[in-house]
Amino acid sequence: MMDEINNSDNPIDTFSEIVRDIQNLDAYSANQQFYKNNEDGRIIGAYTLTENLRTILPYKPTVEFHNSDIVKNDDIAFWNISFVVINGDENDPNSYQVGGQLDYNDFIKKLPKDKYEFIDASYIMVEPLSKEEISDLLK
Repeated sequence: MMDEINNSDNPIDTFSEIVRDIQNLDAYSANQQFYKNNEDGRIIGAYTLTENLRTILPYKPTVEFHNSDIVKNDDIAFWNISFVVINGDENDPNSYQVGGQLDYNDFIKKLPKDKYEFIDASYIMVEPLSKEEISDLLK
């Protein structure tokens, strides 16, 4: 991105175009969720990725600013990602089922590089994953 801006004839316009393109991505921006383990009190940070849905996720998750009054980075024992698969009609809410969970770092390591791209220094856009691709990640 920086090379594109620096090598441009009009860096300000190029920067504006890049920012506009990032803000208008046709992708779902995943929400952070937090869970407390009742047995040991540990807090788990989590994201969800749904089959066939282009999704924006952090490359390395941290507590986002709007959640910082709820929980701090140091409070998180670990991060995971849940996968939702569609078994049936995608327009039927009952067709959406949990397909499994994975440690977030393992997810990033296993995710094929051609299935995501960085949209800025912290976030990636994950291309839609099929049920088979999700199954492969969970192996």
